[in-house]
Amino acid sequence: MRVGGLVAWCVVAALLLGCTEPPAAPQRFDRVVVEGRAEVRDTPGRTVVLGIDALGPRILRQALEEANVPALRALVAESATALVDVRPTEMPPLSPRVWATFATGVTPQVHGIKHWGDQTGSETRLYTSRDRKVPALWDIASALGTTVGVVNWLTTYPAEPVNGFVVADRFNKRWAEKEAGLVRSENRARAELAVYPPELREPLEGLVPPPQPRVLKASKYEAIDRSVFRTAARARRAIPVDLLMVYTRSFDEICHLAWFTHDPPPGMKRPGRDLVMDYLELYDRMLAGFVNRLGDDDHLVVVSDHGFERGPGRNGRPQGIHRSPKTATAVLLLRGPRIRRGARVGTVSALDVAPTILELAGLPSARSLPGKVVAAAFRPDERSFVAPVESYELRTPPTAQTRATDDVDRDPALVERLRALGYLE
Repeated sequence: MRVGGLVAWCVVAALLLGCTEPPAAPQRFDRVVVEGRAEVRDTPGRTVVLGIDALGPRILRQALEEANVPALRALVAESATALVDVRPTEMPPLSPRVWATFATGVTPQVHGIKHWGDQTGSETRLYTSRDRKVPALWDIASALGTTVGVVNWLTTYPAEPVNGFVVADRFNKRWAEKEAGLVRSENRARAELAVYPPELREPLEGLVPPPQPRVLKASKYEAIDRSVFRTAARARRAIPVDLLMVYTRSFDEICHLAWFTHDPPPGMKRPGRDLVMDYLELYDRMLAGFVNRLGDDDHLVVVSDHGFERGPGRNGRPQGIHRSPKTATAVLLLRGPRIRRGARVGTVSALDVAPTILELAGLPSARSLPGKVVAAAFRPDERSFVAPVESYELRTPPTAQTRATDDVDRDPALVERLRALGYLE
C-alpha cells in the first residue's frame, strides 16, 4: 500500500510541526543515479525487515525444540526458511560488513564498510554512513518514490535524507546531549544527525535507550532491544512508510558475554540459568507484538548475520565468538501472501537478501548486483518479478579526499563496548 510518496510525507511533516500553511515543495531524493528504465510495482501491503543479530541456525533450532518461544515457532511454521551463507562478506563473519551487504547487495570491497572502524594505535575512527560507497535500499526506495523507514541499522549514522525517516544506530539522547556539550559550538548541530528528518526527534522524546548494562542479566539486554521496537513503532506512527527496516543487536552481545552459560567447556560447572535461552524467551514476547502489528497483505523478512561458538574469554569465563566457517551461516525467514508457507529453500547467498527485499517492495533489482531474488521462496504464481535496471550508483560517493573527518567518527562509549565484546584490540 503506497503511502503517497513525497507529497504524503510533506503533509505528515506539516502535521508533526503543527503547520497551518501548505507544506513546502517536496524534497528531491536524487542522490542515486538509476541506469535503465525503472518500473515500480504497486504492492497492497508493506514490506517489513527485521534484523536479529547472531540468530544462527543451530541456536534457532535449539530454541524451537527447548525454549518457550511460541511467536518464533509460529513464524517459522508460517514462513519460507533458508540458510544464508555470509562468507561472501569475508571471513570471519563480522556484523558491520554483513549488515551493509544485506542493505546494498554487494560485497565489502564494493560498499566500503570493512569493519567497525579503522584502528591506528590507540585511536579508532569509526565507520559511518559517509563511508558507504554505494546506494543502500533506503536510498534506492527514496529515489523511486517509495517511502522507507530505517531504525538502528548498523552504520547509518549520520542519518541520511530519505523519503521517510532514519533513526540511526547511534540514536541516544544521552549521547546526543553529551556530544552537543563537548564539540565546538559551530558543530553542535551534529547532535541532531542521529535522526532524519530532524522534526522526528520531538515524537521520539522520552524514548531514551537504556545505558549499557553493568550486570550480565538477560532482562537488562532485552530492555535495549525493547527500546528499538518502541522507537520503530512510534516513528512509523508519525511517518507511515511502505518499507520498514529494523535491526536489534542485544542477542549478539548476550551471546558474546554469556555463552559460557549456554555452552560451558568440559569441566566447568553449568551455571544455574542459560542466559542465551533466557534472552530468546524475552525477545519472543517482543517479536509477538511486532508481528501482530502486521496486516494480511504485509510481507515480513527476518534475517540474521552469523552464528556462535565457544572461544577464549576473560576471568575464567569463555566468551562466544564467530570466527570459524561453521559460524558463517545465518537464517532468512520470509512470510507473506507471495511466499510459500512452510517452504524449506536450502542455502542462499548473503548477496541475495537485497534483491529479494527490493522485489517484495515492488522495486527493481539491478543487473549489476551479483545476487538474485530467492525465487524458490515465492509461490509459483508469484514469480513474475519486476524487471531489473542496469545499475544504481551514488551521484557523489564518498572518497578519502571529500569525506569529512570530525566528531561523528569517534564515540568513546561505543569504542569501549566494541572492545569489551572482542571486536577491537
